[in-house]
Amino acid sequence: MGRKSALARIAHLIAEMATRCAQIGMLNDGVFRLQMTQEQIADAVGLTPVPVNRSIKTMQDTRLIQICRASVKILDWSALVAVAEFDPDYLQLPDVCADPRRAARDQLC
Repeated sequence: MGRKSALARIAHLIAEMATRCAQIGMLNDGVFRLQMTQEQIADAVGLTPVPVNRSIKTMQDTRLIQICRASVKILDWSALVAVAEFDPDYLQLPDVCADPRRAARDQLC
C-alpha cells in the first residue's frame, strides 16, 4: 500500500470497505456508511488530510464515487477497482464477489 499513489490508497480503502459492508449486508445499491473524517482516512492510509481531500474530489469529479455526508455511493466499481489495484482475495472472505454491489443485490455472497 505504501508505494501506491494517494488516489490508489483511498480508492483501495473504499473498495475494501464496500466489500466488507457487502459481506454483512450493509451495502445497498452501491451505498454504504463510512463514518470517518478525512483526518482518520489520512491516518489509515498513511497520508495527510490534504491529499485525501484532493483524491476524494478527483474520485467524485471522475464519477467513481459520490459522497453525501457519511454515505459513499460507488458509481463505477470496475474503474474504482482498477485505480485501487484492488483484489478482494487477500481479505480471505467466504465467497467474495468481484462486484460488492452485485453481492448485496443478488445475495450471492
